[in-house]
Amino acid sequence: MMNVIRKNMCFLVPWFLLVLVCLALMIAIPRIDLHIMLNRHHNEESDVFFKYFTNIGGNIPWIVCVVMIIWRMWMGAYIASGQVLSTLIVQSLKYAFNHPRPKVVFEEAGVVLPTVQGIDLPMWLSFPSGHSTAIFAMMFAICTLVPKWWEKVICLAIAITGAYSRVYLSFHFLDDITAGSVIGVVSVLAVTPFFKISK
Repeated sequence: MMNVIRKNMCFLVPWFLLVLVCLALMIAIPRIDLHIMLNRHHNEESDVFFKYFTNIGGNIPWIVCVVMIIWRMWMGAYIASGQVLSTLIVQSLKYAFNHPRPKVVFEEAGVVLPTVQGIDLPMWLSFPSGHSTAIFAMMFAICTLVPKWWEKVICLAIAITGAYSRVYLSFHFLDDITAGSVIGVVSVLAVTPFFKISK
């Protein structure tokens, strides 16, 4: 595992620093104010982009697993293992906490929630974000399989963008996606010793 961590520092270090920044923001700024701050720059192009890009954390990771299993069995099994473990963890936590989504919190506070047209917002099971968990688990697993540093940075950028889309669309709060990213990365690290990862 330490070898994988050492070879993927260009993903892990910026991600870890970003998690620290998110934690600092969550401590310093009230939850509703922070959500509004992260949603203040809506425009039509971004609305369309995030509306579709957010699906990268839905069924796409599982599709990638199937394709990879067909192409290279061990790679597909590796990515799928991270997805399965992270899904079990995140779903257990969702039902254990059953936190309200932004829609409920904003309605109870009497504050207008930033939304995107055509998005049907759920009300509960907010923490942690399942989409953010899935996208970070998938992209970090892929990161450990690609050799070049810039490929690893692209993996991180895709993961961050996918997770942020959940806040932009008001499916989740910042703490939901931050926790999801941690679960995704840690889950992949947990299954790594069972596979031969050399990149």
